[in-house]
Amino acid sequence: MKLRNKLIKTVVLDSQLKSKISLYANYKDPDANLTRYVMTDVNDIVICNKDDIDSYSQAGFVIFGRAKSEAELQELIALAEIS
Repeated sequence: MKLRNKLIKTVVLDSQLKSKISLYANYKDPDANLTRYVMTDVNDIVICNKDDIDSYSQAGFVIFGRAKSEAELQELIALAEIS
């Protein structure tokens, strides 16, 4: 049972890593005219628009918050960095 759980965890992490590498390789700046979402994982913080949330979620990111203005975005980023 322990080996099975370890294998499942390894496959999940491998899948998330592949997704993350693909996202980073194809990164595009989010549209500042739309609501931007701050997403985090254990090591990284990313900013994206609503259309990209599913892709980042598959890579292991979770929504930390959303911002409509640049000031809100910078505040969220600062909070995410210390969390």
